[in-house]
Amino acid sequence: MAYQTIIPLTLLIFAIYHVLRRPGKFNLGKAPDEKKAIWAGYYKQQQSRFTKTFECAAFAKSVQINLNNHLGNLLPIMYEEMEYALLQELGNAHEWRPLHPLPTLLRIIALVSGRINIGLPLSRSPTWLALYTKYPLTMMSSISSLMKYPAVLRPLAQHFIPSLRELDSIRNEITTLLTPEYEAILSGKSDRNTMTRWIWDNCEEHERTITYQSHVQAMMSIGTVLANAAAAAQCLVDLAEHGEEMVPLLRGEFERVVGGGDGISKQALSSLSMMDSFVKESQRVRPPGAVTFERKVLEPFTLPDGTQLKAGEHIAAPAFHVGWDPEYIENPEVFDGLRFHRLRSQGGLSATTGKYHYVSVNETSLHFGYGRNACPGRWFTAFQLKLFLGLLLTKYDVASWGTLGVGSKNGDEGEGTVWIRRRKDGEDGI
Repeated sequence: MAYQTIIPLTLLIFAIYHVLRRPGKFNLGKAPDEKKAIWAGYYKQQQSRFTKTFECAAFAKSVQINLNNHLGNLLPIMYEEMEYALLQELGNAHEWRPLHPLPTLLRIIALVSGRINIGLPLSRSPTWLALYTKYPLTMMSSISSLMKYPAVLRPLAQHFIPSLRELDSIRNEITTLLTPEYEAILSGKSDRNTMTRWIWDNCEEHERTITYQSHVQAMMSIGTVLANAAAAAQCLVDLAEHGEEMVPLLRGEFERVVGGGDGISKQALSSLSMMDSFVKESQRVRPPGAVTFERKVLEPFTLPDGTQLKAGEHIAAPAFHVGWDPEYIENPEVFDGLRFHRLRSQGGLSATTGKYHYVSVNETSLHFGYGRNACPGRWFTAFQLKLFLGLLLTKYDVASWGTLGVGSKNGDEGEGTVWIRRRKDGEDGI
């Protein structure tokens, strides 16, 4: 069976990388920041000079402190919004119908993330949703177009890339939509627990302008919408492919633990061992990128094995290849949704069981980065994915084209399409 991948696995070459097979061996996760640039590699990838992206320390702080500390209180809101989003995007039809995962999941995730980022009623506005889902796709298109030109020609080429002008237009529209919210903050009339407010509070005084804050919200959509939607869409494809085995198990686990939402909590979602294993396996087999932990060396230094790194050089960790390395993963070519569930069960309460969680960051799980600068929003992502899968399975049946053996009359719908239907009355688990 050919694996279906939602976003093609690519490595855009911006520089020559020293790819470190075992970053932990070199203690790079703890290397002083003056020896490596945390954001330089990322913003080089984003071609920030032309796409007008920038580092916002307040965003990272807001995720790490405010969002993570409030997750327990936010879960009922996320549960409610996920129910709403699924109904809006998937409907009530009991007949099998094709569904294209990524476009659908972009809207579902945008609704849920938007509810946390900016809150109601704006987060459900059709205009906002269109901009919020369009910005990250336009950003990726712009980067792809820029990379077709040698670096020396990009200052000229930027003027002939329509998507770059479109990015400016989207940012301006987002600023217009968010202006009333920021005016309410400025006047002291808004004290909502949203990312909008947290970022404002955590910013330096000179960053507290409506234009700056609105641009931060636009940039956030790359991580909170596109990245999470791609992960959810890949999980959906994998679920359809392995539904006969996984659907009953994951559906039953969610219904037992969460029920009708009364049992929603961080502890409950964290205890969904089989579902956690499934999303981790989906990430392992079809990860979002070939490498992670990308850094730019700021000062020359030597690795313990004698490798000398010069200022300006780049280092990275091979997230994809580690996940497919038989040294770390038994039968890596086999998709096994319960792989990490079994490893956790076999480990009992040993210190190693934590390495098998979806949010774990270690030498064999590098997709969220490595060391102290690993992605601070991975817990939010994990809970969002579990709510999506759990609520989807309690309300809908999922299958692949190959499983059903059907397609559209025109033959347009093939292997890349998931098929879905609303479960009949009396079948709903909640």
